[in-house]
Amino acid sequence: MTGEHNLKTGGRSFGFYLVCFVVLLVLLGAAVLLVPVLRDYRSKELELARLRAELEKLKAERNERLEEVADLRNSPDAVEKVAREKFNLVRPGDTVLEYPRPSSPDRKK
Repeated sequence: MTGEHNLKTGGRSFGFYLVCFVVLLVLLGAAVLLVPVLRDYRSKELELARLRAELEKLKAERNERLEEVADLRNSPDAVEKVAREKFNLVRPGDTVLEYPRPSSPDRKK
């Protein structure tokens, strides 16, 4: 009975402390293994949010382009605007004013 009493400290047995120690080791091991996984998960979450924002931006751009195409197909005014701005075309009888472009410092040398 005395040897058994020596193994008990404060009413708790050696087995109880051993089980607590093993549980603590398992929890620490799980934490060590989960930290990199959680860090990777967070970075993937941030990347996903960035990609979703980029997707929304690209969808908006696509919609603008589709509207431009529809305008060019259906509106002669839109076609004329592109012809005038992009290709410098004019209608017969239009007066064209051209201004000389300022020369850059590199051209004077």
